[in-house]
Amino acid sequence: MVDASTIKPRIPWVILGNYNSNGYRAVVAEEDKARFALSNRNLIQDDVILPLYDETNPKRVLAYNLEPQFPADTIFERQNIPWDYTRGELAIQVTAPNGKTTDLGTAPFVGKAGRWLTTRNPKFTQWQPPLYGQYTVKATGWIVDKWGNRYAGGGTYKFWIAKRMTLATATFQGQAYPVGNRYGRDIGFSPAVPADVVVTATLYVNSDPKNARTITYTGKASSGGIFGAAQGMKPLVFDAPGEYHAQVLATYTDADGHLWVESMRHAGVVYPEDSPIVAHGKKLKVRGKLVDRGETNFEGWHNLQTDEMQLDHINFPYQSGDVLLIASEGQGANKIEPVLTWDNKSAPLTYDPAWQVIGATNVRLQTSNGYSPHLFPEYITDWMYYYAAAPRPGFMGRFLVGEDGTRAPYWPTSLNNFGGQINATSNGDAPGDIYRLIGGVVIRKQDQTPLYAGYMANAFILPKGSQNNRVIAPGSEELIGSTGEKARVFLAMNARPGMVYDAGTTFVPAFQIDPMVPVNMTFTLYYPDGRQVVAQGVGDATGAWAGKDRWTLDVPGVYRYTVDGEWNGYKARVPGLPKEGGEFYVIEKDRPAGAPGIVFNLPPLSKFDPAKGTKFTGASTAKTINYAVIIPGAVLAQGTLPVTNGKFEFVFDPAALHQLAPTYDTTNNVTGKPELGDVVHLTFFSEETSPTVYHSFVRLIIRGNTVNYTR
Repeated sequence: MVDASTIKPRIPWVILGNYNSNGYRAVVAEEDKARFALSNRNLIQDDVILPLYDETNPKRVLAYNLEPQFPADTIFERQNIPWDYTRGELAIQVTAPNGKTTDLGTAPFVGKAGRWLTTRNPKFTQWQPPLYGQYTVKATGWIVDKWGNRYAGGGTYKFWIAKRMTLATATFQGQAYPVGNRYGRDIGFSPAVPADVVVTATLYVNSDPKNARTITYTGKASSGGIFGAAQGMKPLVFDAPGEYHAQVLATYTDADGHLWVESMRHAGVVYPEDSPIVAHGKKLKVRGKLVDRGETNFEGWHNLQTDEMQLDHINFPYQSGDVLLIASEGQGANKIEPVLTWDNKSAPLTYDPAWQVIGATNVRLQTSNGYSPHLFPEYITDWMYYYAAAPRPGFMGRFLVGEDGTRAPYWPTSLNNFGGQINATSNGDAPGDIYRLIGGVVIRKQDQTPLYAGYMANAFILPKGSQNNRVIAPGSEELIGSTGEKARVFLAMNARPGMVYDAGTTFVPAFQIDPMVPVNMTFTLYYPDGRQVVAQGVGDATGAWAGKDRWTLDVPGVYRYTVDGEWNGYKARVPGLPKEGGEFYVIEKDRPAGAPGIVFNLPPLSKFDPAKGTKFTGASTAKTINYAVIIPGAVLAQGTLPVTNGKFEFVFDPAALHQLAPTYDTTNNVTGKPELGDVVHLTFFSEETSPTVYHSFVRLIIRGNTVNYTR
């Protein structure tokens, strides 16, 4: 029995919902997190990190609106509670990173601003953070509906005011792992700085929060922005099936006083390799029949003049390991659906054509009485859901945890800016872009041991007019890579040109293989002093290969390497890597006192004309400077620059880079105007000669037409 007179209606409020935090928005109150969450679907909702200064005017402090929004009102307008926008109250207190609390006061709601309530109090609507760091805002109050019913809301909200650091790691969000694997792979930060890192990782054995195994560790990244075992990383061994969750939090204050913060969460399934169930995508419809693989001889289209259209929604391939090829036609008519189904290995289920409906699957929550599990979760008996994710080099195309009936889970290959994530352009996917399609299925039936299965496949983007979206076996035909070259197999590596390691680091070559075929790999590394080491082996079923031996990078300087991958007589290619191979750099751990190293004539933040590019000039005591230019997923250039009278220059030409890699967008395909959005990593390395001989590096991070020069 419940005494209804004691119930106080409450709705979840979020704050800062107007501001993009690398593809997600809004902060949920700590008091609401146990029963309310946001799902933006582009990537896991995480700590909100917002800038202190305006990029267009780096000396101007930005202002933020702290008034609440009600995201549940955005789901289905007809079911919303009709609010009285002139009745209610909001009180706000702000605790700054230095511990000082400022009471902004209490003000009544007086009307609407857009679709939300507002006090029109500038203390609330134009709040300016006084310094970098993590803030705690207490925003509480109440609102009234048109019938006079009162609803409480608000609570304690935490967020960061800082510059956004990004990271790259082989642990993808949503990645499923077999029992016996581990969480914890090397991380590379951008900018490449010695960030302070905190990692917390938890394995929930059999999805039981009472049987959780957690590790927490801290460390400092290397001067080249690498965080691995030498810097304090510890593995969380997945020694039992279940689900895992982890967070990486990194902070760094640069020489100019700017705080950089990165927060990234990971979650996924841990499955036994002998699991009695298997995770599938969905079948493909070809000439009226449902098949595992096949050619549709069709692609979606949309006539903008007549508004006629034929859409093509294609799910993750039915068979794990297969390859989806789908066009990017620039009008949103070709869409990838990230929904998983499941089956028994010993007693296969009959495939139901009803599962072909968008968002439909046989992975579904069950209640004891048939009531909706979302409206009456207290009656749930069987918890069944899937993780589905789609990482592309540099960002996430999609992440969700769902079940049967998830609304519109797909994403259009174009036009699409993926929520405004760093490294996403307005155009969406381009021919040559490569996806990993990953996830897993969780089957937790009442009074039964939970079951788990992992899933992994690929998607390659085709050009407009291909007229043949299809699903193929891995390695069965040539595919387009990010630099326009064709191959049956492509490789992505940890030793990207321009990577910088501290002397004494132990190094193991590692590669991602797409599609997932057993490539015969040979990696040869040439030390600066002439030594040569070789690693050989065969890629595994998950599309990965790593050398068996650990080599110590014991000599500072330029390390050169070659990559040779072969499968069934076909050469595997690293997009853009020259035939003569690549190079990475090793520096001394400690720079001589007072040594400036490479210095650029740049402020910490600057912009350039996307049509014209820019010229970087700097100073060095070296004779020459090595450089490497990469974008996530492709090598664009590497070479040397002359240093004359202590000066050097480098011309950054976006049009030339687009010629090297068509996936590097330079034009907005709708407006036809020059526009940059992709990230470029531009690394410079030298052997300086004064005050003594030592090595120096600078990595410029170019996000769109914004240059970040971090010291």
